[in-house]
Amino acid sequence: LAECFCLPEPYTVGRATCLLAECFCLPEPCPVGRATCLLAECFCQPEPYSVGRATCLLAECFCQPGLNGYHHHMPNYRRKHEGNLYCFTLVTRGRRPLFADESARRLLRHAMDQTRRDHPWETVGMVLLPDHLHFLWELPKGDSAYSQRIATIKKRFTRAYLAAGGTEASIPTGQRRLRLRGVWQQRFWEHTIRDHRDLHMHLDYIHMNPVKHGLANRPADWPWSSFHRYIKEQWYEEDWSGRVELPGSVDYLCTE
Repeated sequence: LAECFCLPEPYTVGRATCLLAECFCLPEPCPVGRATCLLAECFCQPEPYSVGRATCLLAECFCQPGLNGYHHHMPNYRRKHEGNLYCFTLVTRGRRPLFADESARRLLRHAMDQTRRDHPWETVGMVLLPDHLHFLWELPKGDSAYSQRIATIKKRFTRAYLAAGGTEASIPTGQRRLRLRGVWQQRFWEHTIRDHRDLHMHLDYIHMNPVKHGLANRPADWPWSSFHRYIKEQWYEEDWSGRVELPGSVDYLCTE
């Protein structure tokens, strides 16, 4: 907005296009190409306001000196999601790159599929890196039993991985006596999604993670990510790159 508010024609800045010049004063939302101006309905809302699959972000960025980093076509938290949403991080023991191997990725996928059949959830976003994974789940309404699901996934993967000849990292004798194995870090990180802005930021973080760790030049270049699904659904553009860190966040990788 700072750059194109007063221009007579739509003005492109980076990958975003300002449509205010064509539809700022219209009494109803005005379609321009594949985008829709929602100013007539939501210009004065105190919070970002959603109409259909589009979200007006003016309440958050109208007076900002630069362009806002959110996406015009991200799903709306209040309308789309009725259950609780959580973001998780699981890390391999000793940060070993187990998932650089296709057979380990296949075993993890099988463990997750089995567990989801018994205890359903919707995967809203996910990225799998060699030594850790981030994923964002929506659990059924009134269901917050994510710890049991994650414990089951870890247990099923560990059993199948070791049975297939996988090796484990060394662990302290005390943990060995508790029948723990050296495949996963014992703990995991969890964050409860608060609102749609929090959801957008965590999806950005998930999809930018391969770039953050130097494994890809852009999110679209990393194959083991939900980013490709979002491209097909037109939530992201293929060449999108966004924020990497979450403001005020804790360390997203658990410690031993």
